[in-house]
Amino acid sequence: MEYYPWLDLPHKTGYNGVRETFFQDGSSLNLRMVEKVIGQSIVNRINGMMTTEETIKYLNTRLAAANLKVSHNQ
Repeated sequence: MEYYPWLDLPHKTGYNGVRETFFQDGSSLNLRMVEKVIGQSIVNRINGMMTTEETIKYLNTRLAAANLKVSHNQ
């Protein structure tokens, strides 16, 4: 930890790796899932698996179908 003193911070603070944006109704947006979908779309494009147009359609379809908004009201 001498070279990376910040590395132990998540363990000390209880950080669980989930970043969310909360809305007024108490629900939230799972930013980690959004980043994963966007990242996979970019990787597919870079690797030549899709054209730019296909990548945009893939991205929009995945984001629309994903359960990105989480309700915290029970």
